[in-house]
Amino acid sequence: MWRARVGRPATLASFGVVPYSSDPFARTSRALPKLALMARITVEDCLQNVDNLFQLVLLASQRARRLANGAEPTVNWENDKPTVVALREIAAGNITVDMLREPEPPPVDNAMTLDEAAQSTFRAPQFGLGD
Repeated sequence: MWRARVGRPATLASFGVVPYSSDPFARTSRALPKLALMARITVEDCLQNVDNLFQLVLLASQRARRLANGAEPTVNWENDKPTVVALREIAAGNITVDMLREPEPPPVDNAMTLDEAAQSTFRAPQFGLGD
């Protein structure tokens, strides 16, 4: 068992969480600073628009993958990662389970052809070869 201090078991109070508070995010002065910056999306918010947890996982992962590949978000991005934006979209009701039935759009190919590469002006630096 992991212990917060030598000889004492880890408790919520050892992490700065106030026990028996009506506010689940209430913390004492020893709170971890990163916890205050966490996304405020809960599973309960998303489950109002999705039937079960399994569908939520499938829908959120597929939408996050599409967002990472360049799909337009339906909510403000707000400097979040694609997973958080996908969950925010589901909680807002903008993304539904019908999206799971849609085919995956083909990825955008940004690779150059050989002719384009030959005409490119980019030249790799020649380190260590001497002049």
